Amino acid sequence: MSKSLMALCIFILFCGAMGSYMIAEDPDYFIGFELQPVADEGIERIDGAGHYCTDDYVRLTAHVKDGYLFTGWYDESGYLLEMSETYSFFAYNSPIYAKTERGVMLDLLRMDGILASVSRTVPIGDTVTLQAVESGSRFLGWYTPDGKLFTDKDEYTFVANEDISLIAKSDSTFFDGEGEMRWSLSEDFGEDVAVTITDRYSRYYIDRVVGETEGTLWLIPGEYSVTAKGTLKDGTQGSETRTYEIAGDIHRRYCWMLGDDPQSLEWTVEAQDYARCRESTADRFPDEDERMGFVDYRSDSIRSLASTLAAKTEGMTKLDRAEYVLKFVQKSTAYESDEPLSRSGEYWKYPIETLVQRGGDCEDTSILFCSLVKAMGFDAALLVYEGYDYPDEGGHMAGSVALDYVKGGSYYTKNGLKFYYCETTSDTMHVGEDWDEYDEATILVLGDDNDIY
Repeated sequence: MSKSLMALCIFILFCGAMGSYMIAEDPDYFIGFELQPVADEGIERIDGAGHYCTDDYVRLTAHVKDGYLFTGWYDESGYLLEMSETYSFFAYNSPIYAKTERGVMLDLLRMDGILASVSRTVPIGDTVTLQAVESGSRFLGWYTPDGKLFTDKDEYTFVANEDISLIAKSDSTFFDGEGEMRWSLSEDFGEDVAVTITDRYSRYYIDRVVGETEGTLWLIPGEYSVTAKGTLKDGTQGSETRTYEIAGDIHRRYCWMLGDDPQSLEWTVEAQDYARCRESTADRFPDEDERMGFVDYRSDSIRSLASTLAAKTEGMTKLDRAEYVLKFVQKSTAYESDEPLSRSGEYWKYPIETLVQRGGDCEDTSILFCSLVKAMGFDAALLVYEGYDYPDEGGHMAGSVALDYVKGGSYYTKNGLKFYYCETTSDTMHVGEDWDEYDEATILVLGDDNDIY
Protein backbone atom coordinates (compact mmCIF):
# COMPACT_ATOMS: atom_id res chain seq x y z
CA MET A 1 0.00 0.00 0.00
CA SER A 2 1.37 3.41 -0.95
CA LYS A 3 1.97 6.06 1.69
CA SER A 4 -0.62 8.35 0.15
CA LEU A 5 -3.29 5.63 0.13
CA MET A 6 -2.42 4.69 3.72
CA ALA A 7 -2.74 8.33 4.75
CA LEU A 8 -6.13 8.55 3.06
CA CYS A 9 -7.37 5.44 4.89
CA ILE A 10 -6.18 6.82 8.21
CA PHE A 11 -7.92 10.11 7.50
CA ILE A 12 -11.21 8.33 6.65
CA LEU A 13 -11.01 6.23 9.82
CA PHE A 14 -10.27 9.37 11.85
CA CYS A 15 -13.28 11.19 10.36
CA GLY A 16 -15.49 8.19 11.08
CA ALA A 17 -14.28 8.03 14.65
CA MET A 18 -14.83 11.76 15.12
CA GLY A 19 -18.29 11.48 13.59
CA SER A 20 -19.19 8.64 15.94
CA TYR A 21 -17.87 10.65 18.88
CA MET A 22 -19.86 13.74 17.88
CA ILE A 23 -23.04 11.70 17.41
CA ALA A 24 -22.52 10.19 20.84
CA GLU A 25 -21.95 13.66 22.32
CA ASP A 26 -24.74 15.42 20.36
CA PRO A 27 -26.85 13.13 18.16
CA ASP A 28 -28.92 16.13 17.05
CA TYR A 29 -25.84 17.53 15.28
CA PHE A 30 -26.27 14.96 12.49
CA ILE A 31 -29.57 13.18 13.11
CA GLY A 32 -31.57 16.29 13.92
CA PHE A 33 -34.82 16.99 15.71
CA GLU A 34 -38.28 18.44 15.15
CA LEU A 35 -38.51 22.14 15.96
CA GLN A 36 -42.19 22.78 16.64
CA PRO A 37 -42.73 25.99 18.66
CA VAL A 38 -45.66 26.08 21.06
CA ALA A 39 -48.19 28.81 20.17
CA ASP A 40 -50.96 30.29 22.29
CA GLU A 41 -54.49 31.18 21.12
CA GLY A 42 -53.38 34.50 19.60
CA ILE A 43 -51.11 32.90 16.99
CA GLU A 44 -52.66 32.04 13.64
CA ARG A 45 -49.63 30.10 12.35
CA ILE A 46 -45.85 29.90 12.57
CA ASP A 47 -43.63 29.72 9.48
CA GLY A 48 -40.22 28.05 9.67
CA ALA A 49 -40.99 25.10 11.94
CA GLY A 50 -39.69 21.68 10.88
CA HIS A 51 -36.75 19.28 11.05
CA TYR A 52 -33.34 20.78 11.90
CA CYS A 53 -29.90 19.72 13.06
CA THR A 54 -27.95 21.55 15.76
CA ASP A 55 -26.57 24.86 14.47
CA ASP A 56 -28.75 24.96 11.33
CA TYR A 57 -29.91 28.48 10.55
CA VAL A 58 -33.57 28.96 11.56
CA ARG A 59 -36.00 31.79 10.89
CA LEU A 60 -39.35 31.54 12.66
CA THR A 61 -42.15 33.98 11.84
CA ALA A 62 -45.30 34.20 13.94
CA HIS A 63 -48.51 35.39 12.27
CA VAL A 64 -50.71 36.99 14.91
CA LYS A 65 -54.51 37.01 14.85
CA ASP A 66 -56.39 40.29 14.72
CA GLY A 67 -57.12 41.50 18.22
CA TYR A 68 -53.90 40.13 19.72
CA LEU A 69 -50.48 41.68 20.34
CA PHE A 70 -47.28 39.64 20.05
CA THR A 71 -45.28 39.68 23.29
CA GLY A 72 -42.31 37.55 22.22
CA TRP A 73 -40.53 34.21 21.85
CA TYR A 74 -39.71 32.53 25.17
CA ASP A 75 -37.73 29.51 26.39
CA GLU A 76 -39.16 26.90 28.76
CA SER A 77 -38.07 28.89 31.81
CA GLY A 78 -39.94 31.98 30.61
CA TYR A 79 -36.85 33.90 29.48
CA LEU A 80 -37.53 36.33 26.62
CA LEU A 81 -35.56 35.32 23.51
CA GLU A 82 -36.88 37.80 20.93
CA MET A 83 -39.61 40.47 20.93
CA SER A 84 -40.29 40.76 17.19
CA GLU A 85 -42.51 38.34 15.27
CA THR A 86 -39.47 37.03 13.35
CA TYR A 87 -36.84 35.15 15.35
CA SER A 88 -33.58 34.11 13.66
CA PHE A 89 -31.10 31.83 15.42
CA PHE A 90 -28.97 28.69 15.15
CA ALA A 91 -31.01 25.60 15.89
CA TYR A 92 -30.92 23.85 19.24
CA ASN A 93 -33.17 21.14 20.65
CA SER A 94 -35.23 22.90 23.29
CA PRO A 95 -38.88 24.06 23.53
CA ILE A 96 -39.71 27.54 22.21
CA TYR A 97 -42.93 29.37 23.00
CA ALA A 98 -44.67 32.11 20.96
CA LYS A 99 -46.88 34.25 23.21
CA THR A 100 -49.46 37.00 22.74
CA GLU A 101 -51.78 39.13 24.82
CA ARG A 102 -55.29 40.34 24.09
CA GLY A 103 -55.59 43.83 22.68
CA VAL A 104 -58.25 45.99 21.02
CA MET A 105 -58.89 45.44 17.32
CA LEU A 106 -59.55 48.58 15.28
CA ASP A 107 -61.23 47.26 12.12
CA LEU A 108 -61.05 50.33 9.87
CA LEU A 109 -62.31 50.47 6.28
CA ARG A 110 -62.38 53.46 3.96
CA MET A 111 -64.17 54.45 0.82
CA ASP A 112 -62.41 55.67 -2.32
CA GLY A 113 -60.89 59.15 -2.30
CA ILE A 114 -60.01 59.14 1.40
CA LEU A 115 -56.63 58.63 3.03
CA ALA A 116 -57.40 57.34 6.52
CA SER A 117 -56.12 55.43 9.54
CA VAL A 118 -55.67 51.72 8.88
CA SER A 119 -56.73 48.61 10.78
CA ARG A 120 -54.52 47.60 13.65
CA THR A 121 -54.50 46.10 17.14
CA VAL A 122 -53.62 48.35 20.08
CA PRO A 123 -53.19 47.71 23.84
CA ILE A 124 -56.38 47.86 25.90
CA GLY A 125 -56.86 51.41 27.20
CA ASP A 126 -54.61 52.94 24.54
CA THR A 127 -55.41 56.45 23.32
CA VAL A 128 -56.18 56.28 19.59
CA THR A 129 -56.45 59.08 17.06
CA LEU A 130 -58.48 58.54 13.88
CA GLN A 131 -57.41 60.62 10.90
CA ALA A 132 -58.95 61.12 7.48
CA VAL A 133 -57.64 63.27 4.62
CA GLU A 134 -59.62 64.06 1.48
CA SER A 135 -57.87 62.95 -1.70
CA GLY A 136 -60.30 63.20 -4.57
CA SER A 137 -63.56 62.77 -2.61
CA ARG A 138 -65.39 64.60 0.20
CA PHE A 139 -65.12 63.06 3.68
CA LEU A 140 -68.53 62.39 5.26
CA GLY A 141 -67.46 60.91 8.59
CA TRP A 142 -66.57 57.70 10.43
CA TYR A 143 -69.56 55.35 10.54
CA THR A 144 -70.27 52.05 12.30
CA PRO A 145 -71.14 49.09 10.01
CA ASP A 146 -74.85 49.49 10.84
CA GLY A 147 -74.79 53.04 9.48
CA LYS A 148 -74.54 55.08 12.68
CA LEU A 149 -72.29 58.14 12.71
CA PHE A 150 -69.37 57.69 15.11
CA THR A 151 -67.79 61.09 14.40
CA ASP A 152 -67.77 63.55 11.51
CA LYS A 153 -64.39 64.95 12.56
CA ASP A 154 -61.46 64.27 10.27
CA GLU A 155 -59.28 63.94 13.39
CA TYR A 156 -60.77 62.34 16.49
CA THR A 157 -59.14 60.92 19.64
CA PHE A 158 -60.66 58.35 21.99
CA VAL A 159 -59.68 55.57 24.43
CA ALA A 160 -59.85 52.06 22.98
CA ASN A 161 -61.44 49.68 25.47
CA GLU A 162 -63.18 47.24 23.13
CA ASP A 163 -63.02 46.05 19.53
CA ILE A 164 -64.59 48.49 17.10
CA SER A 165 -65.41 48.49 13.38
CA LEU A 166 -65.61 51.81 11.53
CA ILE A 167 -65.87 52.99 7.93
CA ALA A 168 -64.44 56.28 6.65
CA LYS A 169 -67.18 57.25 4.20
CA SER A 170 -66.89 59.63 1.26
CA ASP A 171 -69.17 60.88 -1.48
CA SER A 172 -67.26 58.85 -4.08
CA THR A 173 -69.11 57.07 -6.89
CA PHE A 174 -65.86 55.79 -8.39
CA PHE A 175 -66.84 52.11 -8.39
CA ASP A 176 -70.32 52.65 -9.87
CA GLY A 177 -70.41 51.06 -13.32
CA GLU A 178 -72.31 48.94 -15.82
CA GLY A 179 -70.77 45.57 -14.97
CA GLU A 180 -73.21 43.22 -13.25
CA MET A 181 -71.84 41.30 -10.25
CA ARG A 182 -74.16 38.68 -8.84
CA TRP A 183 -72.86 37.35 -5.55
CA SER A 184 -73.99 34.53 -3.32
CA LEU A 185 -72.73 32.74 -0.22
CA SER A 186 -71.74 29.10 -0.19
CA GLU A 187 -72.13 28.62 3.55
CA ASP A 188 -75.60 28.16 5.08
CA PHE A 189 -75.83 31.42 7.03
CA GLY A 190 -78.76 32.54 9.16
CA GLU A 191 -80.59 35.88 9.21
CA ASP A 192 -77.87 37.69 11.18
CA VAL A 193 -75.29 37.37 8.41
CA ALA A 194 -73.47 40.61 7.55
CA VAL A 195 -71.87 40.88 4.10
CA THR A 196 -69.20 43.47 3.24
CA ILE A 197 -68.18 44.15 -0.37
CA THR A 198 -64.76 45.68 -1.01
CA ASP A 199 -62.40 46.20 -3.91
CA ARG A 200 -60.13 43.16 -3.73
CA TYR A 201 -56.75 44.89 -3.86
CA SER A 202 -57.26 48.44 -2.54
CA ARG A 203 -59.73 47.06 0.05
CA TYR A 204 -61.83 50.19 -0.43
CA TYR A 205 -65.30 49.79 1.06
CA ILE A 206 -68.16 49.59 -1.44
CA ASP A 207 -71.29 48.26 0.26
CA ARG A 208 -72.67 46.32 3.24
CA VAL A 209 -75.74 44.07 3.33
CA VAL A 210 -77.32 42.47 6.42
CA GLY A 211 -79.55 39.41 6.41
CA GLU A 212 -79.08 38.55 2.72
CA THR A 213 -77.17 35.58 1.25
CA GLU A 214 -77.16 36.81 -2.35
CA GLY A 215 -77.37 40.08 -4.22
CA THR A 216 -76.46 42.11 -7.29
CA LEU A 217 -74.19 45.16 -7.70
CA TRP A 218 -73.33 47.24 -10.76
CA LEU A 219 -69.62 48.05 -10.76
CA ILE A 220 -66.69 49.00 -12.97
CA PRO A 221 -64.37 46.21 -14.26
CA GLY A 222 -62.12 44.77 -11.57
CA GLU A 223 -61.94 42.16 -8.84
CA TYR A 224 -64.06 42.33 -5.71
CA SER A 225 -64.18 40.55 -2.36
CA VAL A 226 -67.45 39.53 -0.70
CA THR A 227 -66.89 38.76 2.99
CA ALA A 228 -69.62 37.28 5.18
CA LYS A 229 -69.74 36.83 8.95
CA GLY A 230 -72.57 35.49 11.05
CA THR A 231 -74.31 32.46 12.56
CA LEU A 232 -74.70 29.33 10.48
CA LYS A 233 -77.94 27.35 10.47
CA ASP A 234 -76.30 24.76 12.76
CA GLY A 235 -75.74 27.45 15.42
CA THR A 236 -71.97 27.83 14.97
CA GLN A 237 -70.21 31.06 14.00
CA GLY A 238 -68.96 31.19 10.42
CA SER A 239 -67.18 33.42 7.95
CA GLU A 240 -66.17 33.23 4.33
CA THR A 241 -64.70 35.40 1.59
CA ARG A 242 -65.45 34.90 -2.09
CA THR A 243 -63.89 36.75 -5.03
CA TYR A 244 -65.71 37.98 -8.13
CA GLU A 245 -64.38 39.52 -11.33
CA ILE A 246 -65.95 41.89 -13.84
CA ALA A 247 -64.14 41.80 -17.19
CA GLY A 248 -62.97 44.88 -19.08
CA ASP A 249 -60.36 47.63 -18.98
CA ILE A 250 -59.43 48.21 -15.32
CA HIS A 251 -59.65 51.75 -13.95
CA ARG A 252 -57.57 52.64 -10.90
CA ARG A 253 -57.31 55.67 -8.66
CA TYR A 254 -54.22 55.98 -6.43
CA CYS A 255 -54.12 58.30 -3.42
CA TRP A 256 -51.05 59.03 -1.31
CA MET A 257 -49.42 61.73 0.77
CA LEU A 258 -46.41 63.71 -0.41
CA GLY A 259 -45.28 65.46 2.76
CA ASP A 260 -48.42 67.23 3.97
CA ASP A 261 -50.06 67.32 0.54
CA PRO A 262 -52.55 64.67 -0.63
CA GLN A 263 -51.90 63.36 -4.13
CA SER A 264 -54.08 61.36 -6.49
CA LEU A 265 -54.03 60.13 -10.06
CA GLU A 266 -56.17 57.88 -12.23
CA TRP A 267 -54.99 55.23 -14.66
CA THR A 268 -56.61 52.68 -16.95
CA VAL A 269 -54.94 49.41 -17.87
CA GLU A 270 -56.13 47.77 -21.06
CA ALA A 271 -57.72 44.38 -20.42
CA GLN A 272 -55.48 42.64 -22.95
CA ASP A 273 -52.35 44.12 -21.35
CA TYR A 274 -53.30 42.82 -17.91
CA ALA A 275 -54.37 39.43 -19.29
CA ARG A 276 -51.09 39.10 -21.20
CA CYS A 277 -49.13 39.60 -17.98
CA ARG A 278 -51.33 37.60 -15.65
CA GLU A 279 -51.52 34.63 -18.04
CA SER A 280 -47.84 34.72 -19.03
CA THR A 281 -46.12 31.32 -19.07
CA ALA A 282 -42.74 32.89 -18.24
CA ASP A 283 -40.79 31.35 -15.36
CA ARG A 284 -41.79 33.41 -12.32
CA PHE A 285 -38.39 32.71 -10.76
CA PRO A 286 -36.35 33.67 -13.85
CA ASP A 287 -32.76 32.83 -14.63
CA GLU A 288 -30.30 35.67 -15.08
CA ASP A 289 -30.83 35.93 -18.83
CA GLU A 290 -34.63 36.05 -18.46
CA ARG A 291 -34.98 38.71 -15.75
CA MET A 292 -35.35 41.68 -18.04
CA GLY A 293 -38.37 40.10 -19.69
CA PHE A 294 -40.40 41.37 -16.74
CA VAL A 295 -39.39 45.01 -17.30
CA ASP A 296 -42.42 45.97 -19.37
CA TYR A 297 -41.78 49.68 -19.94
CA ARG A 298 -42.91 49.70 -23.56
CA SER A 299 -46.51 48.57 -23.10
CA ASP A 300 -49.27 51.08 -23.86
CA SER A 301 -50.58 50.87 -20.30
CA ILE A 302 -47.24 51.68 -18.67
CA ARG A 303 -46.57 54.46 -21.18
CA SER A 304 -49.97 55.94 -20.36
CA LEU A 305 -49.20 56.06 -16.61
CA ALA A 306 -45.71 57.40 -17.26
CA SER A 307 -47.25 60.18 -19.36
CA THR A 308 -49.55 61.11 -16.46
CA LEU A 309 -46.59 61.17 -14.05
CA ALA A 310 -44.59 63.27 -16.50
CA ALA A 311 -47.42 65.82 -16.69
CA LYS A 312 -47.72 65.96 -12.90
CA THR A 313 -43.99 66.60 -12.50
CA GLU A 314 -43.57 69.05 -15.36
CA GLY A 315 -41.31 71.93 -14.33
CA MET A 316 -39.63 70.00 -11.51
CA THR A 317 -35.92 69.19 -11.42
CA LYS A 318 -34.88 65.71 -12.59
CA LEU A 319 -34.21 64.70 -9.00
CA ASP A 320 -37.64 65.89 -7.82
CA ARG A 321 -39.34 64.09 -10.71
CA ALA A 322 -37.57 60.83 -9.87
CA GLU A 323 -38.41 61.36 -6.18
CA TYR A 324 -42.10 61.87 -7.04
CA VAL A 325 -42.24 58.58 -8.95
CA LEU A 326 -40.40 56.78 -6.14
CA LYS A 327 -42.92 58.06 -3.57
CA PHE A 328 -45.81 57.03 -5.82
CA VAL A 329 -44.45 53.47 -6.02
CA GLN A 330 -43.62 53.27 -2.30
CA LYS A 331 -46.97 54.60 -1.10
CA SER A 332 -49.32 53.10 -3.71
CA THR A 333 -48.13 49.52 -3.23
CA ALA A 334 -47.95 47.33 -0.15
CA TYR A 335 -45.08 44.95 0.59
CA GLU A 336 -46.35 41.40 0.05
CA SER A 337 -44.40 38.17 0.31
CA ASP A 338 -44.27 35.77 -2.65
CA GLU A 339 -44.87 32.75 -0.41
CA PRO A 340 -48.67 32.56 -0.95
CA LEU A 341 -48.10 32.66 -4.72
CA SER A 342 -45.31 30.14 -5.20
CA ARG A 343 -43.95 27.01 -3.56
CA SER A 344 -40.43 28.19 -4.33
CA GLY A 345 -41.06 31.41 -2.42
CA GLU A 346 -40.40 33.56 -5.50
CA TYR A 347 -42.97 34.92 -7.92
CA TRP A 348 -41.89 37.83 -10.13
CA LYS A 349 -44.66 40.16 -11.30
CA TYR A 350 -44.89 42.38 -14.34
CA PRO A 351 -45.26 46.08 -13.46
CA ILE A 352 -48.89 46.06 -14.63
CA GLU A 353 -49.68 43.25 -12.17
CA THR A 354 -48.01 45.14 -9.31
CA LEU A 355 -50.04 48.25 -10.13
CA VAL A 356 -53.41 46.52 -10.50
CA GLN A 357 -52.84 44.33 -7.43
CA ARG A 358 -51.30 47.24 -5.49
CA GLY A 359 -48.56 45.09 -3.99
CA GLY A 360 -45.47 42.95 -4.37
CA ASP A 361 -42.05 42.38 -2.88
CA CYS A 362 -38.72 44.08 -3.59
CA GLU A 363 -38.20 42.87 -7.16
CA ASP A 364 -41.80 43.66 -8.15
CA THR A 365 -41.76 47.27 -6.95
CA SER A 366 -38.19 47.83 -8.22
CA ILE A 367 -39.22 46.64 -11.68
CA LEU A 368 -42.26 48.93 -11.52
CA PHE A 369 -40.21 51.99 -10.53
CA CYS A 370 -37.57 51.39 -13.20
CA SER A 371 -40.22 50.77 -15.87
CA LEU A 372 -41.97 54.06 -15.09
CA VAL A 373 -38.89 56.29 -14.99
CA LYS A 374 -37.53 54.62 -18.13
CA ALA A 375 -40.83 55.31 -19.93
CA MET A 376 -40.52 58.94 -18.76
CA GLY A 377 -37.13 59.24 -20.48
CA PHE A 378 -34.70 58.53 -17.62
CA ASP A 379 -31.91 55.97 -17.74
CA ALA A 380 -32.63 53.32 -15.14
CA ALA A 381 -31.14 50.08 -13.86
CA LEU A 382 -32.16 47.22 -11.60
CA LEU A 383 -29.74 46.47 -8.75
CA VAL A 384 -29.68 42.76 -7.90
CA TYR A 385 -28.07 41.55 -4.67
CA GLU A 386 -27.77 37.77 -4.83
CA GLY A 387 -28.89 35.61 -1.92
CA TYR A 388 -25.61 33.74 -1.66
CA ASP A 389 -23.78 37.04 -1.19
CA TYR A 390 -26.24 38.24 1.47
CA PRO A 391 -27.58 35.05 3.10
CA ASP A 392 -28.93 36.81 6.19
CA GLU A 393 -31.18 38.99 4.03
CA GLY A 394 -31.91 36.28 1.43
CA GLY A 395 -30.87 38.61 -1.36
CA HIS A 396 -32.51 41.86 -2.42
CA MET A 397 -33.41 44.02 -5.41
CA ALA A 398 -33.61 47.78 -5.66
CA GLY A 399 -34.18 50.28 -8.44
CA SER A 400 -31.87 53.04 -9.57
CA VAL A 401 -32.08 56.11 -11.77
CA ALA A 402 -29.30 57.94 -13.60
CA LEU A 403 -28.82 61.50 -12.37
CA ASP A 404 -25.97 63.99 -12.48
CA TYR A 405 -25.73 64.58 -8.74
CA VAL A 406 -27.58 63.75 -5.51
CA LYS A 407 -26.03 65.21 -2.37
CA GLY A 408 -24.80 62.37 -0.17
CA GLY A 409 -26.44 59.83 -2.48
CA SER A 410 -25.22 56.26 -3.04
CA TYR A 411 -24.73 55.22 -6.65
CA TYR A 412 -23.17 52.70 -9.00
CA THR A 413 -21.34 53.74 -12.15
CA LYS A 414 -22.00 51.98 -15.46
CA ASN A 415 -21.86 53.10 -19.09
CA GLY A 416 -20.46 56.42 -17.84
CA LEU A 417 -23.62 57.15 -15.82
CA LYS A 418 -24.27 57.40 -12.08
CA PHE A 419 -27.20 55.16 -11.13
CA TYR A 420 -28.50 56.33 -7.75
CA TYR A 421 -29.97 53.73 -5.40
CA CYS A 422 -33.78 53.81 -5.03
CA GLU A 423 -35.34 51.67 -2.30
CA THR A 424 -38.94 50.86 -3.19
CA THR A 425 -39.98 48.87 -0.08
CA SER A 426 -39.76 51.73 2.45
CA ASP A 427 -41.80 54.91 2.07
CA THR A 428 -39.40 56.85 4.32
CA MET A 429 -36.39 56.51 1.99
CA HIS A 430 -35.38 58.89 -0.80
CA VAL A 431 -33.50 58.77 -4.07
CA GLY A 432 -29.86 57.99 -3.31
CA GLU A 433 -30.52 56.72 0.23
CA ASP A 434 -29.62 53.07 0.82
CA TRP A 435 -29.80 50.51 3.64
CA ASP A 436 -26.04 50.55 4.22
CA GLU A 437 -26.21 46.74 4.13
CA TYR A 438 -25.40 45.90 0.53
CA ASP A 439 -22.24 46.35 -1.49
CA GLU A 440 -21.75 44.31 -4.65
CA ALA A 441 -24.68 44.41 -7.08
CA THR A 442 -25.46 43.06 -10.52
CA ILE A 443 -26.44 46.16 -12.50
CA LEU A 444 -29.07 45.51 -15.17
CA VAL A 445 -29.44 48.65 -17.28
CA LEU A 446 -32.79 48.99 -19.02
CA GLY A 447 -32.32 49.23 -22.75
CA ASP A 448 -28.84 47.66 -22.51
CA ASP A 449 -27.89 44.54 -24.45
CA ASN A 450 -29.62 42.39 -21.83
CA ASP A 451 -32.99 44.02 -22.61
CA ILE A 452 -35.06 41.61 -24.69
CA TYR A 453 -37.04 44.36 -26.46
